[in-house]
Amino acid sequence: MSLHKNSILIILSAALTLHGCGDSGGGNGATSNGATSNATTYPGAKGSIPEDFNLSDIVVTKDETTFNWSQSNGATNYVLCRKDTEKDNNCDEIGTTSTLQIALTSTGVLELLLDQFFVIAQNDYGQRLSNEKSTAPQDLSVLIQYIKAFNSGYHDEFGFSVSLSRNGELLVVGAPFEQSNATGINSSGSSDNSLVQPGAAYIFRFENNRWNQEAYVKASNTGEGHYFGMNVSMSSDGNTLAVAAPGERTNGINAGAVYVYRFNAGAWGEEAILRGSNTETSDFFGNSLALSGDGNTLVVGATEEASLSTGINGDQGNDPMLTEDAGAAYLFRFQGGSWIQEAYIKASNTNAGDRFGSSVALSNDGNVLAVGATNEQSDSTEVNIGQLNNDLTEAGAVYIYKFTTSWAQEAYLKPLNTGSGDLFGSSVSLSSDGNILAVGASGESSNSKEINIGSGDNSASQSGAAYIFRFSDTAWSQRAYIKASNSGTEDYFGVSVSLSEDGNTLAVGASSEDSNSQGVNGEDNNNTANSGAAYTFFFDGSSWIEQTYIKASNTGADDLFGISVSLSGDGNRLAIGAREEDSSSTGVNSQENNSNEDSGAAYIF
Repeated sequence: MSLHKNSILIILSAALTLHGCGDSGGGNGATSNGATSNATTYPGAKGSIPEDFNLSDIVVTKDETTFNWSQSNGATNYVLCRKDTEKDNNCDEIGTTSTLQIALTSTGVLELLLDQFFVIAQNDYGQRLSNEKSTAPQDLSVLIQYIKAFNSGYHDEFGFSVSLSRNGELLVVGAPFEQSNATGINSSGSSDNSLVQPGAAYIFRFENNRWNQEAYVKASNTGEGHYFGMNVSMSSDGNTLAVAAPGERTNGINAGAVYVYRFNAGAWGEEAILRGSNTETSDFFGNSLALSGDGNTLVVGATEEASLSTGINGDQGNDPMLTEDAGAAYLFRFQGGSWIQEAYIKASNTNAGDRFGSSVALSNDGNVLAVGATNEQSDSTEVNIGQLNNDLTEAGAVYIYKFTTSWAQEAYLKPLNTGSGDLFGSSVSLSSDGNILAVGASGESSNSKEINIGSGDNSASQSGAAYIFRFSDTAWSQRAYIKASNSGTEDYFGVSVSLSEDGNTLAVGASSEDSNSQGVNGEDNNNTANSGAAYTFFFDGSSWIEQTYIKASNTGADDLFGISVSLSGDGNRLAIGAREEDSSSTGVNSQENNSNEDSGAAYIF
């Protein structure tokens, strides 16, 4: 089985057509001639099949990936294949040509890295397979997209948040400390730095094999300390965008607000500004957010909200003396042309300081919700059990809610190795159907470097971990405990997580990992403090496997690469933020340097 079902674009020429393997005179029903394992003679054939040949090299440039092979004497055409054991001849057909070369439009690193390719030489009498070949990680560095704001500025922290559309062709990047006084979409004033940390968001679109900035997004009420862009979320089709400004001040300092934008008739426009029904000073409404696939359901976390209530739509009155920073989440639906708050959501075990709403995720249909509470304090190691004690400081928990005719809590999740300071719930991500959940615990401290092994050792402080939970039959259960293969103290693995739609590909950020390597699957060491890394893992049907170890193309100390991650729906494209990257460059794939401290960057693999 192929690990990736790719959609590589083909450069068509007069010599290149698309049709099936064996689509020459012999047709289907081929049988092996028994001479060699890579040769097939068609039934009733009276002539010689093509001779042995080799796929000689795969040349990758930023524009094209070219496959070259030697001549197979007797062949009339060649089929380039991506290996897929579920297809005839293990061939996922890319294209057919009579020449000795096929050039494809280069796409992303992940789309090429994990695949194997081969060529089938054909004539009327049979076919012969070449050797298999894959791309080398070092050859793919040229495909890494390095993205900066067009008005990149000192301490803007562009890349603090990232979100990709389902097809991976639309990207939004948040820069919550950007300082211009501009308002609205693509307005003037982007170079003005007269305000302190109002924030901005940037939209990029992939067209004609290039990433270009499409929109510069500012709040319509830009103000100091709003932190607009702290969190961002994009709908599956890329036509709806939510941007959080947890410091927005309409209802008090740091009360917070969320802005919703729609793309219509070729332009972006602000549709709504949302605040919680009880949002007030220091709630930080917008400290997390997530959109459903269709962009019509939105959940917002307010980690410092302080009501005593538990469950759904309870008493919203605050009592900061008893429940300061307890946290809440708010569920909004777009109905009848406007946004309406549908639910006010609290933990089933509300406590002061739990920070419920630290992270949130929605299923594609918006009817399954996960909410993280990083500072929840129960020592439970089971699902739905033991939530009423406060014996482990900052252990963390995740809560699952489901909508049928109304919202109800479905599960209270804790990991099997709950520990003090683990911050379980640092990040959450749901599969499209809402039945698979990834949870990051950036403060988890085991020294394990393997999956599902060694969770009980706590000798690597804040190395971090990720967990996979699955809903099966009527219950949630932990299915995997995931650690980086080079896990180290204070790496904060799990600070960000993202699942593909089917839940079989997982990306995890480790923003303080210390290696100085660059690109994919390089050497790991501890020579560049807090440079950061990301990892991808794949579920093969029975177990989780680490696929890639990812570093920036310009790795630097304290860049915090991996602070944010976002996968496309198929898991073949990955956006990664590095909020403290220091280059003064602007735009896409521009010159790199370290002269603009903490300006930030984003990368696409």
